[in-house]
Amino acid sequence: MLSRKERHRKAAMRRRRKWKRLAVHAAALGISALILGAGLHVIRQGGAPEWFARLADLRGAIGAGGIAGGPGDAAGGIGKTGAGTGGGPGSAGETADGPESAGAANSADPAGGSAGDGALETGGRESGTGAAAPGAGPGESAGLPGKPGSPGSPGGGPEGAAEPAVRLLFVGDIMMGGRVAALLEREGYDYPYRQTGEWIRSADLAAGNLENPITDRGEPADKTWTFRMSTKAVPALKESGFDVLNLANNHVLDYGTEGLLDTLRFLDEEGIGRVGAGRDADEAYRAFFTEIKGIRIAFLGFSHVVPEVGWKAAADRPGVAEAYGMRQALEAVKAAKEEADLVVVMVHWGIERAEEPEPYQVTKGRQFIDAGADLVIGSHPHVLQGLESYGGRWIAYSLGNFIFTVNPNADTRQSAMLEAECRADGGCRLAIIPVETGPGQPQIPDEETARAILGKMDRLSYKARVKDDGTVEPDPAGREYVPKDRGKEAEKPGN
Repeated sequence: MLSRKERHRKAAMRRRRKWKRLAVHAAALGISALILGAGLHVIRQGGAPEWFARLADLRGAIGAGGIAGGPGDAAGGIGKTGAGTGGGPGSAGETADGPESAGAANSADPAGGSAGDGALETGGRESGTGAAAPGAGPGESAGLPGKPGSPGSPGGGPEGAAEPAVRLLFVGDIMMGGRVAALLEREGYDYPYRQTGEWIRSADLAAGNLENPITDRGEPADKTWTFRMSTKAVPALKESGFDVLNLANNHVLDYGTEGLLDTLRFLDEEGIGRVGAGRDADEAYRAFFTEIKGIRIAFLGFSHVVPEVGWKAAADRPGVAEAYGMRQALEAVKAAKEEADLVVVMVHWGIERAEEPEPYQVTKGRQFIDAGADLVIGSHPHVLQGLESYGGRWIAYSLGNFIFTVNPNADTRQSAMLEAECRADGGCRLAIIPVETGPGQPQIPDEETARAILGKMDRLSYKARVKDDGTVEPDPAGREYVPKDRGKEAEKPGN
């Protein structure tokens, strides 16, 4: 039997051996960290695009259990609100319960003509002046890849630091009903924003298409797909960083007038700007105005996907601002341009799952620009469609799904955020930020997926080039839009 002294000696030896092993592991981890740091340095200093370094930073932060700050700014964050949280669990096996899982639907006018020809009421609701992101001086934007275009060139953007510029961020369809609603109830209402929220908050202003009413009341409409978002999800939507939402679409009245009026009220109470729907036609066609860095910006929303004529806003009827008959929509754009430096039109249009826009999308997108719009941002197809440089301005035909259900169709999982850095004269430079749509949560893609998304956007764009670093530039020698004959497909109503 060992003496007490011998037992203590052996125990001390075991402790020393244990600490030595821990020291060796710590040293190995330190070396690995140095290698990783050197690798990231090479990414930044080498030929890899800046967006990939930013995505790598976000993926690393998510993997570590949290994000402290905004993209490229690990201490304190960039932008409008506090830091976000780590990524939540995935939901493997989730299947779609939305229109993207059904046959193609489109935007045929259910009644023809234009509803609500009353006089446009200008002015709208005005928010306070936005704040610049820390570290971003006049004419520059924190983290936006690429260099400004020449002010005199078509689609050119801000040059140098001489003129102030505002950085806008746009995303695709946001739908938090159906299976997504059940997912948020289980995982938390901040779940959709855990991987991209810091990017949203880092923009001076972020906007998207809200593809559902916010209500716990009402009866579902007699249509194929009906969605509604829980009122419990509204605070997280506000905290995510979204500033303006388009309501002109084929789902905002899924739970009737009650659902629409609840949506207007909840967004107003949270201070989230809204366009494209209202208590009457005047409100539906009214622009939302805001001023950031001395640049006055107007947003408008319209839909070319209306399930029935009763959804169209009229002088005495709540509803959406429609874009079948363009007279009232174009008048609203012209009126907004008289009061704003920069005009953004958000429009719901096109054929679901079609990568090429319909001829009417191209015609009407250009009409919006001719009337005074500087950016036209499309939604509804649930897949990516290309960009077009037209008249020194930009049309984004579809950014795909952002927060949505998923299905086996890989194209519906490819999405993008669009950054636009714009001057007071309406000149903007663009950058595509690749996103992969997961069940109820837009996710940061790996490099291979990100490059595939950028390659697709380049292939689908007109008179524009999407470069390997995500920046977009006009390409006068680029491909022209050539319409494809879809036959009877273009006659199905939107659901």
